[in-house]
Amino acid sequence: MLDEEDPSHIFLGEEAQEIVYLSDRTQLKPNSNKTPYELWKGRPTLIKHLKVFGSKCFIKRNDKNPRKFDTHVEEGILLGYYA
Repeated sequence: MLDEEDPSHIFLGEEAQEIVYLSDRTQLKPNSNKTPYELWKGRPTLIKHLKVFGSKCFIKRNDKNPRKFDTHVEEGILLGYYA
């Protein structure tokens, strides 16, 4: 992830959080056949929701009274996952 962009990128903090999020769900602990997520939560890791960091995404708007032809999403850039 970090190699694709300029290291002085303003989202380095978000990139670091993303790396921790992914490593908790994908790397196996030594002498165990489980990830840190499985050891903590007691259930297998689901990773089918993961998308590429920095890719285009759509964010659902939570307007109180949307009109019929108003857009219900905004375009954005994926900066990480929050548990």
